[in-house]
Amino acid sequence: MAETVDYNLAVTGYIMSKIFPYYIKGNKNLITIMDGTKYELEDLNYLNFYKQNDDNYLNAIENIKIKLQEYFMSTNLSIFIGSGCSCSSIPLMGNTFKRIKNELEDKHLLGEYLDENNNNIEKCLDWLISGLQFLKEDDDKFPSYQALYYTILSKLKDSIISLDPTKSDLTLRDYCNFFNYVFSIRKENHFYPLNIFTTNYDLFIEKALENVKIHFINGFNGIINREFDPSMFRIRYVDDENRYKDKWDPISRFCRLFKLHGSINWFIENDRVIEKIGYDVSADQSNTVIYPTVNKHMQSLQSPFSELFREFSLQLQKPNMTLIVMGYGFPDEHINQLMQQALSNETFSLIVMGDIREEGLREFYKKNCNKQNLHVIGGDTLDGQMIHYFSYLVENIFELEKVDINV
Repeated sequence: MAETVDYNLAVTGYIMSKIFPYYIKGNKNLITIMDGTKYELEDLNYLNFYKQNDDNYLNAIENIKIKLQEYFMSTNLSIFIGSGCSCSSIPLMGNTFKRIKNELEDKHLLGEYLDENNNNIEKCLDWLISGLQFLKEDDDKFPSYQALYYTILSKLKDSIISLDPTKSDLTLRDYCNFFNYVFSIRKENHFYPLNIFTTNYDLFIEKALENVKIHFINGFNGIINREFDPSMFRIRYVDDENRYKDKWDPISRFCRLFKLHGSINWFIENDRVIEKIGYDVSADQSNTVIYPTVNKHMQSLQSPFSELFREFSLQLQKPNMTLIVMGYGFPDEHINQLMQQALSNETFSLIVMGDIREEGLREFYKKNCNKQNLHVIGGDTLDGQMIHYFSYLVENIFELEKVDINV
């Protein structure tokens, strides 16, 4: 029998490393520790909960399972997947940029991004693109900055492509088991199609959906020559086994995938955005459509990003929509604003799996803590893991029969 330890609420001058599993609901100004105890939420910078005994911990985990299953059963459901869900295989971009800066010979050209605390690689690439457009090709500085741009882009893509096979297989298995969980509890065809939004450039989501036999549309039309066509998001697959019945049933294992920041297998050819299947994505660095590199080629053509973000906004405004966020640290202000706007709709629910002690989520919560439809779930496990980590969620919260993967 586990030793019972009496832990009390502690208010300290700093955030401790351990915090008991919690459920935070906006507009209530309280944290519900998942054993049912409620505490007022005043200043997150000075608030901490120590772990309680094992029995309460297990009860907390069980309550989180039940709560999340209710959310996944929402008629209108969207899931937002950030880079944290792939970080067991792909380093977070901030860490990648730190490594890249140490490897650069011409790092002095980085300006403010030379600062070791300024590690937003997307903003750096955007800054370099703007600088190249300002300098023009006849400027003496242009070749150096252009070389720097391509070097960073190449190293960024390589960090996504060159993966450790063992780690990659484990990450893919997590994605497969997650989607198997979602569609196993959403078997009925009265649910609206699941929307998956992601800022990730990698292909784990696509591979996982194929592995667990889920049909999906990602905005591209065609088989061999796949071109971006946002009207594809209006299509729904149906079961036409009985062609003479009055109403065909939609296929339940179906979803729409929106890659808001592009993908490593999207390219620009003749002013068209195309997707290449079975292609060596490392072969063509300059034409890759990942944010913000498309601006270099088509400053006035905002496709596909404008259409993808429009879809994101439209879906969030639908009645009784639930958005579940995982692996996202709230670094993108545009995305944050769209989520914040959606919170003004009383039938919308935002469920964030995250660490309230991290700056991005903490600031987002502080701005929106008066909204009762904002929910945050997180905390620490007894063995030091974080509950909101994707691998922990898959192994311990999303508990259905696990699936084998084909890699």
